[in-house]
Amino acid sequence: MDWFIDPYQLEEILTSKPPSPPYFLIAAGLFICLTSGLSFIAAIRAQMGRWYKDFNSSYVSRWIRLQLAFPFAGIGIGVSIFLSAMLMTLGLPTLFSWLAGVLLTLLVGAIVWSILGKRMGQRAVDFYVDQQMHQS
Repeated sequence: MDWFIDPYQLEEILTSKPPSPPYFLIAAGLFICLTSGLSFIAAIRAQMGRWYKDFNSSYVSRWIRLQLAFPFAGIGIGVSIFLSAMLMTLGLPTLFSWLAGVLLTLLVGAIVWSILGKRMGQRAVDFYVDQQMHQS
């Protein structure tokens, strides 16, 4: 078995473009984003509603992150597919489109996840302080 890659083959792999625009991937990415986004919103509402009824900081930090991670990952996957397909539609090479789509999604997703965690944590602290003030 010959594992040597000819430089021309490597150039072809790096610069290959799809024969036609990947409209199916665009639609699939949007569908995945929409369904995962609705699931993410429902999970946030359900968890915050439970948390307001029974405040327990260890429950918040452990379970909310886990239950929100799956729909959030689905949103990321959908955005990555959509963005990559859009870059391919613009005529960029397939490999570059996938790399750019995945890397950009990971970067923005990490920033959004961090901001979301900080905001939910601040909201939890505010609620806890407010509850303690009312009990005094």
